[in-house]
Amino acid sequence: MEALRPPKLTIAIPLHGAERWLEGIAANVSKAPEWSRVVISDASGLDDSAARLTALLATDPVVSVVKRPRHLDWVSHCNLLLAEAETEFFCWLPQDDLVLSDDYFERLVDLLRDDPEAVLAFPNVHAVFGRGRIRRRPEFISRLVGSTGSDPLRFRAAEPEALFESRRLGIPWRGVFRRERSRPMPPIEAGTSSDVVWIFSMLLSGDIVEVTDALYLKRWHRESATYRMGGSSLESIGPLLRNEMEARHLNSDFDRERILADSERYIELRRESQPREPGIAGKALRRLANEPLPFFE
Repeated sequence: MEALRPPKLTIAIPLHGAERWLEGIAANVSKAPEWSRVVISDASGLDDSAARLTALLATDPVVSVVKRPRHLDWVSHCNLLLAEAETEFFCWLPQDDLVLSDDYFERLVDLLRDDPEAVLAFPNVHAVFGRGRIRRRPEFISRLVGSTGSDPLRFRAAEPEALFESRRLGIPWRGVFRRERSRPMPPIEAGTSSDVVWIFSMLLSGDIVEVTDALYLKRWHRESATYRMGGSSLESIGPLLRNEMEARHLNSDFDRERILADSERYIELRRESQPREPGIAGKALRRLANEPLPFFE
C-alpha cells in the first residue's frame, strides 16, 4: 500500500449535539484531500455522535475522532483544536455547514501557496432563503458576502479597519489559514463576537482573500453558534482589537491608534446605519411585503 503524504492541512470539526448533521459531516469529510488530517472532536457529550462517526468513518485513514473528557464552550473547543494542530494550514469546519465543491480544500490551499501576501483564504459562502412570511416563496440560494460582480473580495493588511465595512463580518472565519500566523480566538464576552476579533487579528498579519470557485453552504438553525450569538454587537470591541494589535507588535503606536480610531469610526457608522427593531406596525408591513427570510432547518 502506498504511504500517505505527510499532512499539510488540518480540518477540525468541533461537535456539539451533531446527531442531525452526521450525513453532512460525512459528505464534507469525503472531500478532504489525502494530504490532510481531519479531527472530529466532541467536547459536549450531548449525544453519541462521536461513536457513530467513529464507526461510519472507520476506514478513512485521514480521520480521527476524539471524545473529550470534559465540556468545553465553543471558543475554548476551537482554540484547543488549533493548539493541537501541527500542519502548515488549518481550518475549522462547523458541523452543520456543507462544502459544495469537490476540490474545495485544494482551491483554498492553492490560493495560499500561490499568494505569499495572503494569510487566510475563505470560500464563496451561500445560504438558503425564501420562506415567505405570508405567501410561501420558492427557496433560493443567495451569496452571503462578496463583491457585486465575479471578482473575489480581498481585505488588505494595510487597511485592517476596512473589515468593518463588510456586511457579513464573520464569513472569513470559515476559511483555510496559515497556522503559524494565527492566534487563539478571544473568549466570548458580553457585546463581542470572538470570530470577528480573530479575523481582524489575522488581517493584521496579512491579506484575507475570497476564493469564488470554492463553494460553501451555511445552514441556519436555532441551536447553531451563529444563532446563539445573534444578539452580540461590536460596541465594546475596542479593547479586544487593541489587545490583538499589541500582540501582533505593530510597527508604531501611531499605527495602532490610527487603526483603532478608524475601526471604531466604521463600527459607529455601521451601528447608526442599522435599522431599528420594527414595532408592531413595521412587522405587519414586512409580512405584507412578503420579505424573504433565512431558511432555518
